[in-house]
Amino acid sequence: MFNRFELDLGKTIQEKAPSIVNALSRLKEVRDFITQTVSAEFRKLTTDATTLDGSKVAAIVRDVPGLAIEVFEGYL
Repeated sequence: MFNRFELDLGKTIQEKAPSIVNALSRLKEVRDFITQTVSAEFRKLTTDATTLDGSKVAAIVRDVPGLAIEVFEGYL
């Protein structure tokens, strides 16, 4: 998911950052956020004793990048 996010918005984040070091730091923050959020969503599904199916995975894949955009809106 992060790779897709980076393809879509990575260039914008790099252009808006004051330096390349800052841009790389911002991208790492986004990557860490996406990784942690996806992990938390899957943990939630497994602890709720619900069946993991394609529609639930698709919902996570659809929702997490949008959430990342909201959280890191200042970087864009």
